[in-house]
Amino acid sequence: MKNKKKNVKKGIFKNILLLFVTILVFLILFEIVLRLFYPQNLNYTIISETRVFEHKPNIETILGRQEFTTHVAINSKGLRDQDYNYDKNNDTFRIAVLGDSFTFGYGVEQNELYSEILEKMLNKDLNGKNFEVINFGTSAYGTEQELIYIQD
Repeated sequence: MKNKKKNVKKGIFKNILLLFVTILVFLILFEIVLRLFYPQNLNYTIISETRVFEHKPNIETILGRQEFTTHVAINSKGLRDQDYNYDKNNDTFRIAVLGDSFTFGYGVEQNELYSEILEKMLNKDLNGKNFEVINFGTSAYGTEQELIYIQD
């Protein structure tokens, strides 16, 4: 009776081990297939100590997918935006736009970003004020990284 229980436990252990090995092999093969046939262009990010990753400053790259091909330029501050002088004039009103890939403008050109469109709309009727809408969007950021970003 004891041998039968031991054999059953051994069989269960072997099956569980086989399951984990099968899942691991599947995940490795899946990763290889994705990297070969659906590569991600991540050359515009670098590792960040506080926010996991951030944009590389001063680069231009092409993001290409089956649905789109987009030119992306990152400024000297690591933003997908023009370079703004941090010393602003008194007649300038600034709006900071923070978010994930939607704010970053994943899949659209620079002039199609909602931050760019908003800035142009606000500056149509100047009324003595100049508006700057600064895009802090970063693809794949969640609320935690956005909070850390805005605190930085």
